[in-house]
Amino acid sequence: MKLKTIRGSHFSNYREAWAANQTVIDGKVVPPLSKVFPLEETGEAAYEVHHNRHEGKIGVLCAAPREGLGVTDPEKRALVGEDRLTIFRRHDKG
Repeated sequence: MKLKTIRGSHFSNYREAWAANQTVIDGKVVPPLSKVFPLEETGEAAYEVHHNRHEGKIGVLCAAPREGLGVTDPEKRALVGEDRLTIFRRHDKG
C-alpha cells in the first residue's frame, strides 16, 4: 500500500485536490527523482522516460536556474528527509 500513483488532470474536486496537496506538504508523498535536466535538455528527459531509463521521477528545471530552489522551507525538507528525496539519485551520472 506504499506505492501509489496520482495521474490525470481531473482526478478530484477542489476539496480533494487540497487534501492531496496537503499529503505532499505533510511529507506523506515523496517524489524521488532519478535525474534532473535543465530546460534546454527537455528532449533528453523525454527520451529517458520513453525508453524507461529511469527508476524514480525525471525533473525538468523550468523556472529555476539550478536545483535546490524549489523548497523554500528547510524544516519541511527535513521532515521528508533528503535520503527519501534522493534515493534514486545514486544512478545519476550527470
